[in-house]
Amino acid sequence: MHRRSPSFRRRLVTWYAITLLVVLAGLGLALDQTLRSFLLDQLTDSLTAQARAIQHALPADEPDLQATAEELGGELNVRVTVIAPDGTVLADSASDPATMENHSTRPEVVDALRGRVGVASRTSATVGTAFRYVALPARDGVIVRVALPETETRERLASLRLILLFWGLVAAGVGLLGVWLIARHTMRPLENLSRSVADISEGAAETEIPKSGIAELDHLGEAVAEMATEIDARISDIQREQEVRDLVLSALDIGIVLIDGDGIAYANPPARTLIGKEAGRVQELHPAVLGKLISAAGSDEDRAAADYEMGYPARSIAAAAMWLERSGLVMLTLTDVTEARRVEALRRDFVSAASHELKTPAAAIQAGAETILTALDDDPEAVRLFAQMVCDNAFRLSGIVSDLLDLSRLEMQKPVRTPLSLDGLVEDEVDRLGVVSVNVSVETEPVVVSGDRADLTLAIRNLLANAVRYTHEGGHVRVSVYTGDHTAIVEVADDGVGIPSSDLPRVFERFYRVDEGRSRRTGGTGLGLAIVKHVAEEHGGHVEAESVLSEGSAFRIVIPLES
Repeated sequence: MHRRSPSFRRRLVTWYAITLLVVLAGLGLALDQTLRSFLLDQLTDSLTAQARAIQHALPADEPDLQATAEELGGELNVRVTVIAPDGTVLADSASDPATMENHSTRPEVVDALRGRVGVASRTSATVGTAFRYVALPARDGVIVRVALPETETRERLASLRLILLFWGLVAAGVGLLGVWLIARHTMRPLENLSRSVADISEGAAETEIPKSGIAELDHLGEAVAEMATEIDARISDIQREQEVRDLVLSALDIGIVLIDGDGIAYANPPARTLIGKEAGRVQELHPAVLGKLISAAGSDEDRAAADYEMGYPARSIAAAAMWLERSGLVMLTLTDVTEARRVEALRRDFVSAASHELKTPAAAIQAGAETILTALDDDPEAVRLFAQMVCDNAFRLSGIVSDLLDLSRLEMQKPVRTPLSLDGLVEDEVDRLGVVSVNVSVETEPVVVSGDRADLTLAIRNLLANAVRYTHEGGHVRVSVYTGDHTAIVEVADDGVGIPSSDLPRVFERFYRVDEGRSRRTGGTGLGLAIVKHVAEEHGGHVEAESVLSEGSAFRIVIPLES
């Protein structure tokens, strides 16, 4: 879903507010640091003054430094510590010096030993309270250090921070209100101009753009008004050109469809008649054509063609696609070829009907021949010989007609695919074959494909019959079912007469025979392998043949497992 962009006013107010808050936050931090430094410096100055007073009031030869330190600390309300140059605590107003560790590593003591006033803030390890320490350089052989808890200083700082936060929020509120008022005043002329432009975009070209009193916006408004007038004139020209184009395209007998990146841009009346007014039909039609067009473009071509059937009853449409480079459109031309296809279908129906008509006299010849065989006259042997010849030819004619009917059916009907066991199908046909003149062995593995049971049965039956027909008595026929690279394979191999290498590429042609005499003697029609090839191809596969003359042949049906 398209996300709406924030308004310019909102952006302006947002950036002003962010800038204001950043400035106020920076000022607040700076003031906080300044106040903290000021209060700590004030505390340090006070402690330094008290330390100097204690240093002067503390005689070097004082016999009881601990008592004096406690007395001075109580009077001044500070902690007083007297430290020897080696860091030993001599006296402390808040603790027993005997229990205190050496102070030579304390930062303020280190500075005092170096002749500077030492200042430090930390939590006392002795009393567990945060203190501010000030130590004066040694005088009369001792260092005087005074300390005061930072509690009062921190409380004062916290109070000042609350005051700063309050007035900072007040300033931020006043500033944001001011920013909003300024943005509102600034944006009103822009909003008026935006509304006028929106009216123009909806077709109101005569909309008057109000003056704002701001020179830059007024110049922009004048430019928009001029542009609106020019666009209106161009739209009128385009509409006139479109009317002329529609008249020309409507007069054509073929359908014209223009396709852009979003789908159907235009379809003339003949096209709408051919493909229907439903957008779905058009969307189903053009992707395949465009796919072919893309492939053609890769080979420096700019045209592609395809045939389709759509609607009910089905109508055959020949579609051609052309890439219009300048406009970036694809033009489809659609021609109704239903009548031409109907004539072609009638021709195929005639062949089928003629085959049916031929089958009737063939059956009569067969019946008559059988009668002759039973009526032995003056020359029973001759009658028997000719009767047998008529009978054989009648059977052959019947076989040809039957195979022609099978081919016609395969060409006219689409296969009805269902999941079936290919190995079971082969085993059933081998059992049905029931030959004793050759040895038939079967090697299968479970293979399930999606196919037309009747068509695959017909193909397997023809392969088996072909192998038996061209194998010497007592020979071997091996039938195998196995899988290859995503394919199912049915292989029928024999050790029969074989096929010359020059004839091998043509064995799947209709009525092509390697040995016509043997084919006729064994009852071959010349159509069996053509039927096998047609069945394999209608299942998305192919056929293969290998042969060595006088050693045997191998034929394979290869179909995709996913077919």
